[in-house]
Amino acid sequence: MKHYGYFRSSAAFRLRIALNLKGIEAQHVLVDFSKGEQGGVNYREVNPQGRVPALWLENSLLASMMLIGVLLPEVLWNGAFFVRLVTGTRLFGLTDYMFDPAKPRYLRAISLVFHVLLPLLLLWMAVRLGYDSRALVAQTALAWVVLPLSYWLGDPKVENLNWVFGWTAAQQTRIPPLAYLGLVMIAFPLLIYLPTHLLLQRLFA
Repeated sequence: MKHYGYFRSSAAFRLRIALNLKGIEAQHVLVDFSKGEQGGVNYREVNPQGRVPALWLENSLLASMMLIGVLLPEVLWNGAFFVRLVTGTRLFGLTDYMFDPAKPRYLRAISLVFHVLLPLLLLWMAVRLGYDSRALVAQTALAWVVLPLSYWLGDPKVENLNWVFGWTAAQQTRIPPLAYLGLVMIAFPLLIYLPTHLLLQRLFA
């Protein structure tokens, strides 16, 4: 773990005290405000706000879990968006909201930046930290906790969180809801995590 701070920052000083009290070891990295380092490209990658303190947990397992969880869906999202943007062809409904004039442009712009940059950032993290093959089991275990919670705590009339109520925005009615949830819990590891895991293992072998 890295703790980025500046000696004149009271917030950074308090965080350092908290880390010491908890017995958490961290590498302390000086961000020199007198030289404007907080606005530099390197530090902006750590904290886009350019403020201190900041904590950077360099954990390849967590980064790998995020990567296998979102890389394939993000590739599909980007493919659907740019194909429709260029050709007007609608591949599937993941990106319908991006072409809805009722949605504010700034929100659609934020969503576009997020979906384009997220997979690139996660791939960069994998290159930098390495791919941890334990991510497949860990991400599957996490999904088997998150998906039931999304089902029990969510409301299909408000939002279909993590697709636990249907593969589109609308709630599916073809099979019993719990049976569909079980299929989703099987499909995520087999159709999303496993192919990505095998690809990343080959790339980072």
